[in-house]
Amino acid sequence: MALIALAVVQQHYGIPTRLAQWRRQGTGPEYFTLGHRSIRYYPADIDDWINHQTQHADQAAGKLMDQVVLPGDNGGSNATVRWNG
Repeated sequence: MALIALAVVQQHYGIPTRLAQWRRQGTGPEYFTLGHRSIRYYPADIDDWINHQTQHADQAAGKLMDQVVLPGDNGGSNATVRWNG
C-alpha cells in the first residue's frame, strides 16, 4: 500500500486544510512523518477515519432525535419541534 501526500488527501478526499489542526489535536486520520516536514497518509487510514466520523454523526443525530418531545408526548404538552439539519 502506497503512502499519499497531504495535497493528494485534500484534493482526492475533499478534506479541508484543517488536517494540520486535526493532527495537533489528535482528532484527524492516522499519519506518518517522513523527515522534518513530510506528512503522508495511508488511503485505508483515511477511509477508516471518514467512516468513523460518519458513524459519530449518525449516532449524534439519533441521540438528538431521542431527546425530541413531540406534540402529545410528555403528558399532553404541545411542544414545537424544529429540525435544523
